[in-house]
Amino acid sequence: MTAKEMTEIFGVMLLAWPNAETFKGGLAKLGPTVKLWTDTTRDIDFWTGQQAVLRLCMESKYPPTIAEFRAAAETVERDIKRAIKRSWQTLMIAAAARNGDVTDFLERLPRETPVRAVITAMGGPDALIVRDEAGRHWNYKGFEAAYIALIRQDPAFDGGVTLALPGRRKECT
Repeated sequence: MTAKEMTEIFGVMLLAWPNAETFKGGLAKLGPTVKLWTDTTRDIDFWTGQQAVLRLCMESKYPPTIAEFRAAAETVERDIKRAIKRSWQTLMIAAAARNGDVTDFLERLPRETPVRAVITAMGGPDALIVRDEAGRHWNYKGFEAAYIALIRQDPAFDGGVTLALPGRRKECT
């Protein structure tokens, strides 16, 4: 994350834990702390950091350490991967039961479900099949990329919620 992004994360933490000693003096006095956190979280993107701090706000009575923040970010990433795999498995079970045709299965899904939203974003059921020199195969990579792009459209700090994070919006099918 950048220093600007980390400052925004710290702004949320200041609101969540206003009496914490760390935040006495407000954001103006946190320059060295923000720099340390920025230096130690460069590999975490801002969206994941937002999701992590929101989780920590709900789970912890005290401000997190850098290690706790990093662990929360890893949990966000792991949960997203699990949600994508669960959605894909549900889709593959439906495809197997229908000899590879998922059109009617998708039509019966409510519009707000992630599987339907992802396949619509991909361009429809035909985008689930890739044809290349090896033949025809299921397009898991395209499904995964579309799922991630969709959940990252929701800004975490503006009241947005995501498709993949437990307790925030319906998961899977």
